[in-house]
Amino acid sequence: NHPTIDTNTIVRGFRITDGFVSGSSANGGGIYISACSPKFVSDAITGNHIAAVNWGYGAGVYCNASSAIFYNSTIALNVTDSSSWGYGGGIYTTGAGNMKLNKVKIYGNIIRSNSWNHGAGAHFSGTSVTITNCIISNNLADTSAIWAYGAGLYAENAKISVIRTKIIGN
Repeated sequence: NHPTIDTNTIVRGFRITDGFVSGSSANGGGIYISACSPKFVSDAITGNHIAAVNWGYGAGVYCNASSAIFYNSTIALNVTDSSSWGYGGGIYTTGAGNMKLNKVKIYGNIIRSNSWNHGAGAHFSGTSVTITNCIISNNLADTSAIWAYGAGLYAENAKISVIRTKIIGN
């Protein structure tokens, strides 16, 4: 019997680091969230890695159908390596949900693949996201791929509000 993870669940003050996921499709090297909406407060999600044969999504954070909240946190130095698709080195989110990022630093995340590199800092697909008072900087989408888009942010069928946020040096 597992407790319910919902909007009352708070993960505070943790360092989530050195996670590693590999396989044909690999998601969420540091955090994998699906169909729940926890709050992350003053956390550091750093140094996580995905090594995917085909598709790699969200080396730092992977969210599916979630309204997760990240406050005063760092998502940095995460790496998505994939032979085909590399989406979201720092964050990848998909499906219905309303993610909120407030006072979050997203920096130094990398995506490397041979084909598609989208959103090294963050990749938002089919979701709503509010980004407030954040810094998104120095993220790298390896340009040796056939398609490389949005080193800082990449949005696909997403509704994004960006408020008082710096997106620099990507």
